[in-house]
Amino acid sequence: MARSVEEGEEPVGEGENLFCAGDVPGEVRWFRTPADVVSAVADDLTEIIAFVFQGGMTFLSPILAEVKGVVCSAGSLESHLALLAREFEMPCVMGARLDVVVSDGDHVVLHLSDPGRARISRVGGAGGREAALPVAAQG
Repeated sequence: MARSVEEGEEPVGEGENLFCAGDVPGEVRWFRTPADVVSAVADDLTEIIAFVFQGGMTFLSPILAEVKGVVCSAGSLESHLALLAREFEMPCVMGARLDVVVSDGDHVVLHLSDPGRARISRVGGAGGREAALPVAAQG
C-alpha cells in the first residue's frame, strides 16, 4: 500500500526509484550546464538535491559524490546518469514527472522506500531564490 504524503508536505511529482534509500530531504538546485557544475565545485553540496533535465547529463560526475540526491526529469534506470548514481550509491529519481514548478532553494523530500516508485514532496512552501523553471524537460 502506498504511503500518504506526510503532514506539511506538498506533493510535487513522482518518478522511478533507482534503489530504496528511505526518505531523503534536501534543498533543490538545478544544474542546467557544465558551467553550473564548475561554479558549484567549491560549494557545500551536502544538503543539495541536484535537479537535471536529461539522463545523459554525466557532467554532474565531478559533484555527484558531494550532493545528497539527484532528480532527473527524463531518462530511465538504464541512462548514463542512473549508471553513475548507482556507482556512487546516490539516491536518484529518474523520469521524474513534476506536477508543479520546483525552484532553486525549495526544500524537498525524496520518498524512496518503494522499489521502482519514487515520490517527491516539497516542505515549508515554495522557497525558490531564483526564477522558476518550467516543469517540462528541456533540450
